[in-house]
Amino acid sequence: MDILEGHFRNLQEIIENIEPENQFSLNSADRDITEVFEKMGKSSPPNPSEQDYIRINELISGINKAVRKKRRSAGGAAGRAFKAQVNAIKSREENRGVAFRSLLRKVETNISDFQLKANLREEHYAVQGERAKIVENELLGVMGKVNYNYHNKRHAADVVDTASEIAKGEGISEKEGELLRIAAAGHDTGFTVKYKDNEAEGAKITLDVMKRNGYSREEMELVKQLIIQGTTVPQKPNTKLQQILADADIANLGRPDFFERGEELRKELKIEDRLGWLKGGKGLIDNHEFFTDTAKKMFDARQEENRAQIGILIKGLEQGR
Repeated sequence: MDILEGHFRNLQEIIENIEPENQFSLNSADRDITEVFEKMGKSSPPNPSEQDYIRINELISGINKAVRKKRRSAGGAAGRAFKAQVNAIKSREENRGVAFRSLLRKVETNISDFQLKANLREEHYAVQGERAKIVENELLGVMGKVNYNYHNKRHAADVVDTASEIAKGEGISEKEGELLRIAAAGHDTGFTVKYKDNEAEGAKITLDVMKRNGYSREEMELVKQLIIQGTTVPQKPNTKLQQILADADIANLGRPDFFERGEELRKELKIEDRLGWLKGGKGLIDNHEFFTDTAKKMFDARQEENRAQIGILIKGLEQGR
């Protein structure tokens, strides 16, 4: 994207330096503009994000403004010819005015073509996004069949949304974010097969859905590793995406719903010893640290509050015995 922005800056500089009444300037600018557009075509981001599209349109707007400004500033006989407001101009000056007008039309035509291609790419990725939604919804539908107190559709949807929020803060690309959401939606589908050590089963179910929807082997392998490395306890994520999923999976450690979610999990595990459960929870918080900077900003402060609160609850229960 930085290279593409550089080409836009070069194009704008060429336009601003055109001398409408100087034929040499017009010819030189024509060659330079052709060269810039050839380079721009090779520098388009292969997988543009939403921010890339916004930036491209800002750059296109800047070029169009430069064209309009140059038109307004064109003076003398050539300028009047360019604006098509006089009919009788000496041949030499008229030709220069026509050349100038033609040159700017060339810029506008190429810019329009570039914008059209960008919009077509955007439509393509919108279709890709729809495919991702289909996969995500199917996986959440699988989780709707899981009737555990904690590991259920609510938790899966929560991990999807939390992972997306962290990914935004970490500057993850649109394509990576798509695969991250799929992994988040499917990471607990293995609970439909067995309760313990079910990450591999969850990955298999998720990949089956992805395969039916046309995802590549590379994309499916990335999602598989996201689920296995990002959600297996103890957590040992190796990549940024795995770290994001790991943080999202137990984000409740640093949220106000920590105790509510904890009670759900205690009931799911059928643990009656509440004091022992709280001590285990405190041990988890004491030894836990979020991986990504975004998650730290989002959850660290509340995690410390939860740590203090669980200590108070433990002390109260111990004194009441």
